Amino acid sequence: MKLYGKLLSRTPRCMWALGEMNVDYEHIPTDHRAGETHVPEFLKINPNGKIPVLVDGDFVLTESMAINLYLAQKYNKLWPSDLISQTRINEWSYWGMTEVELPMLTIVRETFFKPAGEVRPEVIKEATEELNRFLKVLDSHLDGRDYLVGDNFSIGDLNVASILKFCLFFQFDFSAHPNVKRWLDDVWSRPVAKKLCDEMIAGAKAMAAAAQ
Repeated sequence: MKLYGKLLSRTPRCMWALGEMNVDYEHIPTDHRAGETHVPEFLKINPNGKIPVLVDGDFVLTESMAINLYLAQKYNKLWPSDLISQTRINEWSYWGMTEVELPMLTIVRETFFKPAGEVRPEVIKEATEELNRFLKVLDSHLDGRDYLVGDNFSIGDLNVASILKFCLFFQFDFSAHPNVKRWLDDVWSRPVAKKLCDEMIAGAKAMAAAAQ
């Protein structure tokens, strides 16, 4: 099994899943910023020219969430046995991508990767308000719950927490969402997640310094 991608991308959520499941795989560093996803060799694997890409024998799969849901079902790990719980995991995974990811990444780009003179405070303010609105929904759901679905850590927790990890880059204030903070502290403290987060933050700091 091979996984193409780099740390400062959506690839780490797949690395986290593979690590949690103790799956042996080969990580092939592929830098989209350096144009490595648009060379002919890579485009044969993913014509979209994006990472991550999982190659499992003759089976090639793109899109990080699809990869993680595939891994959970293939290895029957971090995956509940009943249909309702499985569907709830899908729901929360898609929710993370469609609702949370855009405003969060907008804040990351504005605060972390732009020179000070190009930062747009009004864009940050609007994105922060939108992100807080969605986190209020998540906080309410986690009231009295340790995990998103059922009583155990699942691929749903991993998927949503892997999206929110980008909040670490700009030290987002979770004080208005105590249940989210409690839950994130728990899942981010898992050894595989902590190692990846530390590596990503170090890489992001280096990239941000180079952009200044």
